[in-house]
Amino acid sequence: MHRPRLPQLSELQLFERRDYPLAGRPEGEQPAVILRFTLPARSTWAGLRGSGLGNFVAGDLPGVTAPQASAPRHYSLASGWRDGFVEICMRRIPGGLCSGHLHALQPGDRIQAFVRGNTGRRPMHLYFGARNPRHDFYFATELGRWQQDHRLTSLRTALSPVAQGGGQPWAVALESPEPGRRAAHGVIELQDLTVATSGDYRRFVEVGGVRVTHTMDSRRGGPLRNEVASVTVLAPDAMGADAWATALLVAGPGEGLVLAQRAGLEALFLLRRQARWIEPGLGRFATPLRV
Repeated sequence: MHRPRLPQLSELQLFERRDYPLAGRPEGEQPAVILRFTLPARSTWAGLRGSGLGNFVAGDLPGVTAPQASAPRHYSLASGWRDGFVEICMRRIPGGLCSGHLHALQPGDRIQAFVRGNTGRRPMHLYFGARNPRHDFYFATELGRWQQDHRLTSLRTALSPVAQGGGQPWAVALESPEPGRRAAHGVIELQDLTVATSGDYRRFVEVGGVRVTHTMDSRRGGPLRNEVASVTVLAPDAMGADAWATALLVAGPGEGLVLAQRAGLEALFLLRRQARWIEPGLGRFATPLRV
């Protein structure tokens, strides 16, 4: 049996675990866990030589060896060396030697591991998708802090709705399209519907005082230019809501409202006019939203 040569291994001791036993349920997924290990002591000379785990950052790859495994298993780090610990988020895989080994660890247990670099100095954008926001939204309490200290540049979530019980609808906040600020413009209640918003307020640059957005207008062969800050659409499926939101954003307030009305859509346009928002809307959006 081939056994690859391994870098120098360091011994890590588990001091904390956070379990998500219902992760992915009821679809039948396996439970997940967040593991935190203490950093091994490293002398100044070892640091200068670059031995040990080194100055790792979130996104680097720890290689973990497990009993009876012929090769290490790589995971993605959720911590950096300045945090003072090694953090791994993983799901147990049926029959998996390493995931089973890690999932069985208790505080005080030790593993052998090394870290391989996998990141550079670049912005980190997180797109977080989960089936159940109650069971699968790992690091929910930490994400806001990571954005504040600029370790995380942006966060986009895609969380599947689950039954609230008692037939109660979901209350969903619509974001105010203000660059550099996260605030709710209003709240809607959803049941058996999806919602999507497309806008120009997150990805753009200003050139000579003119906003140049990431959305292209094929009719003029260049970046989109109109007074629409965002368009929100409700639809039975997420793909349809997302496609319509982008199409109506490009169409603009005049042609866009006509298209939305012709398609029988519930849609909200937020327009920039004289330092205030104008809110033409269809369906439930015909009445201005309130937070």
